[in-house]
Parts: sequence; structure tokens; C-alpha cells
Amino acid sequence: MAADASAPKTCSGVWDFIGTDCQLTWYGITLYGVIDAGYGYQTHAAPLDPRSPPGASYLVQKTNRGPRWDLAPNGLQNSYIGIKGTEPIGWNTSVVFALDAGFDPYSLKLSSGPGSALTTPVFPEPANRVGGFEPSRPVVQWQRLCRRQLSELWHADGFRQNSLTYDGVLEYDPMGASYAFSPIGWQGITCGGGNTENCRHTTSLKYRLTVGQARVAAIWQFGGYGQNNASNGAYQVGVGGDIPNLANGVLSVDAITAMSEILPRPPSRGGPPTSMARRYRRSCRKRSR
Repeated sequence: MAADASAPKTCSGVWDFIGTDCQLTWYGITLYGVIDAGYGYQTHAAPLDPRSPPGASYLVQKTNRGPRWDLAPNGLQNSYIGIKGTEPIGWNTSVVFALDAGFDPYSLKLSSGPGSALTTPVFPEPANRVGGFEPSRPVVQWQRLCRRQLSELWHADGFRQNSLTYDGVLEYDPMGASYAFSPIGWQGITCGGGNTENCRHTTSLKYRLTVGQARVAAIWQFGGYGQNNASNGAYQVGVGGDIPNLANGVLSVDAITAMSEILPRPPSRGGPPTSMARRYRRSCRKRSR
């Protein structure tokens, strides 16, 4: 049987690893990762916190102080290293897993949102304030343990996954949910449906269905705090679609509603939070003379 031409090739040497996009794969398990490092200037900055996923306080907040030249880690995304794999087990079902750990590219300390929050005083003195934290990302996180796919139109995933609102942020944010350049990427209120920790669910089932230009999706978090979730139960439902050939472009629209059971229960504010995103894409073509 001929090899799939679209499949990424496996690295055959050191030069392949440095100069190409080959994969470090062994017996179906792939080593992957990203290093995001930089240097920059902020008019209102705070010292680095190597435990925090962003590392630096890129947006103006109470921790920021005066101007500062400093290292700029994880500006576009959290540096990380991990392993992943997909193994078909029959009946149109595969075991899919990804285990990764975020880290600070300069100190090489593992990123820990909860650890950063725990070690940062609630009301620190101005001289002791450091860059912010992102509590939905633990030291080591794993994504998806099972996928069932009967066709290219639909599939279902199980266990730890991103919420639908987080998928929406990654899909629609023009800044790619960058820590340094995107307010909705820096903080987790949007992706968590109002609660930062709900950006990810540890025990959940996610279902997606695409029919033509329309799509629907749903995620259900079963289990509660004892299973490392941020609530005692949660669900999200999303609907959307694409409108092609609209002024030589494509208009994409998605709406997501979310509900979670958080203890102690916060005061009601008029129903579950609902997010709506839209994007218009137009390809620029060179006119012929």
C-alpha cells in the first residue's frame, strides 16, 4: 500500500529535525512542542513570574508599575513540550491522547496557574507584585483519551478537552489568543464562559456534527470538583455555519451558550452566558490586465 503523501514525514536525522517540519515519531508516539521567547519594552510592566503561563504582565493591571525592558516569554502562546498519539482500536474508534507540560523558556520552570495564584499574595505590596497568572492551566495537562468517528461529518471525543467557548476564542480571535496582544487571550473569562477555570474540562464528552455549511457542537462535563473539574457539572451548546460567495468572501458565524454549577452558587444575573462570534474572510486576487 502506498504511503499517504499528506502525512508528515518522520525525522531521519539531526538536519531533518532542524531544517524541516518532520515529526519525532516512534511506534506511533510523537514528541512535539513550542518554544516562545523574546525581549521587549513596556511602559507599565511588572517583574516576571516564571510559574505563570504568560510569564509577564502584558496587559495593564494592578500588578503593573513603571517602564521596563525585560524578557518577554510566551508572548504568542505558552511554551510547552509533550507527547501525543492516535491508535485505532476497531469499531471506528481510536484512542487519542496528548500529554504536555508548559514551561518558562528562560528559567525552564514548569508553568502552573494554580501554583502562581497560590504563591502570589492576595493583596501584595506594590514592590512585590509580579506578572499575572492563568489558573485554568495546571503543571501537566492531558487532552482527550478517546475518539469515535463514523464519518468525516461527525466525531465524539471523551475526557479532558477545551470548552466550546475556548475553541471559539482560538478560531475567531484575530490575534490567535496571544498572551501579549489579545485581551481575550490573556484572561480566561471569555473562554470559561465567565469563570476562568472552566476553559478546560477534565471529565467530559464533546460531540461535533457538520452538514454542508452548517455545524452544531455540544460538550458535557460529568463529574465534579473531585475529578479535577472547575465545577460540579457543566454543558455548552454551539450552532454555526458559513455563508460562502458573499461579496467574494465567506461569512462565518457561531453562537455558544454555557451553563455550569459552581459552589457556592453566585447570584443570578439573568440566564446562562451566551457568546456570539462572526468573521468575514475574503481572498485577495490579482486583477488581470
